[in-house]
Formats: sequence, C-alpha cells, structure tokens
Amino acid sequence: MNARRSAAGSIALDWLPTIALMVVVGLGAPYLGSVARPVFIIGCFIIGWRAWAHSPELHLQAAIALFSFAPLLRRIVDYHVGFDPGGMMIAGPLVAIVAPAVELRRLALPGISVGKELLPFFVFAGCVAYCVALTLAQGEWSQAVTGALKWGAPAIYGLALYSRRPNVPQLLRKSAATFAVILPIIGVYGLYQYVDPPLWDRYWLALAAITSAGFGEPYSVRTFSTMHSPASFATFTVVGLTLVFFVGKPTLTSRILLLPSGLALLLSLYRTAWLALLAGVLFCLLFPVTRPRAVGALLLVAVAVLVAATLTPFGEVIVERVATLLNASQDSSGEERMLQYWTLWHQPDSGLIGGGFSAGDTAVAGTLPVDGMIVACWSAMGIVAGIICLASVASVIASDIDAALSAKSTEVILLGAIACGWLVQLPLATITSGELGFLFWSLATLSLCMRQRAVTA
Repeated sequence: MNARRSAAGSIALDWLPTIALMVVVGLGAPYLGSVARPVFIIGCFIIGWRAWAHSPELHLQAAIALFSFAPLLRRIVDYHVGFDPGGMMIAGPLVAIVAPAVELRRLALPGISVGKELLPFFVFAGCVAYCVALTLAQGEWSQAVTGALKWGAPAIYGLALYSRRPNVPQLLRKSAATFAVILPIIGVYGLYQYVDPPLWDRYWLALAAITSAGFGEPYSVRTFSTMHSPASFATFTVVGLTLVFFVGKPTLTSRILLLPSGLALLLSLYRTAWLALLAGVLFCLLFPVTRPRAVGALLLVAVAVLVAATLTPFGEVIVERVATLLNASQDSSGEERMLQYWTLWHQPDSGLIGGGFSAGDTAVAGTLPVDGMIVACWSAMGIVAGIICLASVASVIASDIDAALSAKSTEVILLGAIACGWLVQLPLATITSGELGFLFWSLATLSLCMRQRAVTA
C-alpha cells in the first residue's frame, strides 16, 4: 500500500509542471489576455526540455497530455481574448516534441549504428524538406514554418526516441497509464459537448474554418472533445483505448471508466477511427497471447454501441452513421474523396511538382479539401515526391505488421495491431502530420526499438 501511495505521489509530482501550465493558461486567460498564447508556447518548450532530461517515459506522458488539452486551452483563450485564426497555441505541443531534437547528435556518436531501418525516417524527412522548399519558393514563409513543424517535428521526435533506445514495455505501460487518466476526462467532456457545447466551443465553431465538426448547438456537434477536430479526438481515443486495454492488467473499474470515451468516440461520427479500432482488435484475435483481451475488447465495443443505440437520446444518429458503412450509396463523404482525386488529376501537369504546404480555407468555395495521405502528399509534394513519401510511410506500417506476425511478445503484437489501424487510415486521414503524426512516429519508433532488441538479444 505504501509503495502504491509513493508511486502515485511520484506521478503527481512528475505531472505537476504540465498541470500547472494548463491551469495557469486556462484559468488565467481573462487576466493574461493575449500574453497567454506565448506563455503557453514557452511553457510547452520548457516542459518538453525538462521532461526529456528526466526520461523518455516522462516526456511521452507530458506530450500526450499537451496534445490532448492544448486545443481546449486555445479555445478558452480565444473566447476571452479574441479569435486567433492562426491557432498559435496549437503549436505548443509540437514545440514540446521539438525539444528532444538535441538528442539527434547521439546518432553520430561512435558505437551508435544507423542502419537501413531508419531509411524511411530520412526519406520522409527529405520529402518534407522538398515541400518546405516549394512553399518558400512561393514566398509563403509562414506556411513553410508551420508545415515543417507539423510534418517534421513528429518524425524528428521519433528519431530522438530511437537514439535513446528506451525500455519499450515500460514506456508503453507509462503511456497506457497516462491514457487511463486522460480518456475518462475527455470522454465525459465529449459527451457534455455534444449535449450542450460550452461557450468557448460554440464561439470557436462559429469562427473557425473547420467544416467537419458540426454546429455549436445541442445535439448538432460531431464530438471533438478537448481536441482540435473529430478526427484527432477519435484517433487519440482509439490508440488510448488499445493501449489501456492491452497493456497491464485492466480492472472492472478501469473498463467502466472507459465507457464515456467509447460513447464519445461514437459521437465523433468518425468512421475511419472506428474501422481502425476494429482492425487492430481483429488483428489481436490472431494470436493466443492477445486473444482473450481482444475478445473482451470486442465485448466492450458491443456494450458501448448497444448502450449508445438504446439508452441514450443520440442513438439514432449513431445507428444512421453505422448504417453508412454497410451501404455505400449513402456515403456522400466517400464521393467527395473521389472528387478530390479527379480534381488533382485535372490540375495543370496533374500536380506533378506539387503546390507546397497550404493553409487553404475549406469553408471557401473552390478550395480543395485534403482527406488522407494520398491526397495530402499528392497536392503538397506532387506525384513523384508524393509517391516516395507514401512509400516511406507504407514501409513503416508494413514492417510493424510483419514483425508482429512472427512475434511472441505482447508489445510487438500490440504495436502491429495499431499499425493495422494506421493502414486503414492511410487513404482516409493525414496520419503523419500534427498530433496524429506524433502518435504515428512515436509508436513506429517503439516497434523499431523492439525489433532491434530482438536482433541483438
């Protein structure tokens, strides 16, 4: 008992800087005014720097928390200070994961092997650098910096993690513990947001360019909870649920606490994440070591869907959305995605060179929406560089899945299951940018470290 209390106290102390920053910015916004924005950015960098100096585990925990709550803090500050169309505060968590970039010098030290396993990282980085150059050639300095940060920082963080050769099982346990705390919070907030959106969420929905989050009215929001969009919230929730359920020993209480996040996931109406979760769980059914928990996960999903469909006032919305998975003729968003390919193909030179990073407002008529890695890479990098970039990402996913198919370790199988989810999302979501990129490259690095340990063992 004393050991548990000591561990709990240690976790609370480790999280204190992150909690303090969010409390100061959130509650102090009316008094700090616009100063709250740079304060948050600077605070994120300091937290990232100090956490990394302590351990990769603490840094990953802090980064998960910052990515989960930074968009909510941005909306609260915007509500009190005025709308910021650039979303300056969203860059805070990205700045936090840039701090470990100093670690990359270790890759050049004697005794540190840099083999072909890191080739996808460097190829991807080269494609991002090419896209930055395209953007700069158009005089778009702001978009070049923003694009480099959103696309480059997560991959750099992955390389930094690799250079430290972390204890992967321990890091996964710490990450699962972090999600076990965060998921109930963002789940309850997401349910409340759907029923009665807070004032700052209504304010943001009225002014932001996002067109996929619904309207700032009761029962009219596609739940995005504390995050920036339904896609980011749903993807974080799926990865978090997978880690919490398959890492450690979940209790009945912990499973009950996951139900709000499961219901909120359904209310995001983001089918791509639903399919990713299903793909990961079905993958775990293939292996005896993960099969019992996979069966339990399927039962929990079934309970969440049943509760949502029969015991809540929003069951009809969820049932209608699920029905579109079974009837392609009702899938208007699928038709829109196909239209994106048609539009790109009929551009001058069919987008051979690429247009660089863009801040196009999808709420403006004529602006091409970007859904999925294929469209994102094609529109930004062109056909040639885009295919190379896609190949690097696909090779990472394939390596993770291949390693899991021949592994006996629960951790490797789990990372392979999450990679199956990325494979589902590849044509439908931009999985290597921003908060999704943070998850993608971090987990890909952990899988790589596990494979390296198996080779050297």
